[in-house]
Amino acid sequence: MGFEWVDHLFETFSFGPIQHHRLYDLYPVRIEGREGRLLKPLTYMNLSGNAVMTFLQDTPIAAEHLLVVYDDVSLPIGKMRLRQEGSHGGHNGLRHILACAGHTQIPRLRIGVGAPPDGVALHDYVLAPFAPAEREIVEKVLENAAKAARMLLLENVQNAMAAFNGLDMRADMQGEAASGPDASN
Repeated sequence: MGFEWVDHLFETFSFGPIQHHRLYDLYPVRIEGREGRLLKPLTYMNLSGNAVMTFLQDTPIAAEHLLVVYDDVSLPIGKMRLRQEGSHGGHNGLRHILACAGHTQIPRLRIGVGAPPDGVALHDYVLAPFAPAEREIVEKVLENAAKAARMLLLENVQNAMAAFNGLDMRADMQGEAASGPDASN
């Protein structure tokens, strides 16, 4: 989900070519005049901290100004949770990033993918494509995750948390809930 989120934001807000580095690819974006960088680690997911720490050494950005975006099997598909800091919650990629950083004050956006069905290995489940019925929900989640990133960049993490935590795009697809704040103005 993290890579899909990067692709979605880059398609929407790109302002330059992808920059290839040894441990990561960097995607420059500009949102309402503010520049950001999206990073895709080229390491194994469980070693994502190596790419993130190399990026932080290459740029004058503090770890507290990052946003780590990743899939979460403990959240149902259609939900996302933004946090300013905290534990890794069992996610090995985030575990490695926090261990390399030496602290837990790194904002993160968890995007729900639901739990794997019985008998399906976790790594097979999270790497498999979404079912056609899920794809529409995933696209709505990515739109709202992009709006959350915009709010985080232009405002702050607390406003983004208040606006986006608790939204359920499954309900929205059934017409039962709002799709989230309109961040297009």
